[in-house]
Amino acid sequence: MAQEHSRRLHWAVHPKVATSLCGREARGAVPTVRILVIDDDPNQVQILLTCLYGDGYEVSAAHTGESGLAFIDRSQPDLVLLDIGLPGDMSGIEVLKRIRAVNPAVGVIMVTGNTDPRRARAALELGALAYIDKPYDCAYLKRVVAMALRGGV
Repeated sequence: MAQEHSRRLHWAVHPKVATSLCGREARGAVPTVRILVIDDDPNQVQILLTCLYGDGYEVSAAHTGESGLAFIDRSQPDLVLLDIGLPGDMSGIEVLKRIRAVNPAVGVIMVTGNTDPRRARAALELGALAYIDKPYDCAYLKRVVAMALRGGV
């Protein structure tokens, strides 16, 4: 059984660049927006990290619903990108329900390869801000993330 964990994917760049970016943040010049990706597919996590890199976001990842909920409890992210098709005991819809019960203020965008309109409607009715189909266009994802963070979704 693979060990489940939440791992921090902060600024996947050369350490000197990351240090200079972190130093600038520490001085207060650049506020950091925390985004949590909950997806069981490491390739999708890397795609999201790469897509959001350079836009001032601190992106962390959890590979199960349970580890994602634990991360939310500890770190209070500003936004969650949640795979609706998580395997195992806790689907993306169940994770969304639990997020809403614990922290209704955190924004959630559903990201999925499943285009079933009933699942999309259920996610939106439960408070998801948006529903993005995989494969997605990075520019579109960035616009939806920016709108969600401004409260415009």
